[in-house]
Amino acid sequence: MQRPLFLHHEQDTGCYGVQDQYLYGRDLLVAPVHAEGKTHWSVYLPAGETWQHWWSSERFEGGQRVEVAAPLGQPPVFSRVGSRWQALFESLTVL
Repeated sequence: MQRPLFLHHEQDTGCYGVQDQYLYGRDLLVAPVHAEGKTHWSVYLPAGETWQHWWSSERFEGGQRVEVAAPLGQPPVFSRVGSRWQALFESLTVL
């Protein structure tokens, strides 16, 4: 289920160098924070999609790096806007 970004975004050359993020299926992008003391994290979002940050619901166009808050317990996770699972993803953030 965990996949490199380029598996679904082979036309986006920016995905090929990303080794610290993964797709969980096609519709979830996870960017684990792997540096001590960080409360914000830079994430590359694949081009050709709009991505919604789980915790803030802010939307970003792909093809760019964005920096998001990443406090303990809220790692950078994004869902692909337009996913058939979007309503489910949005409901999980209010648990």
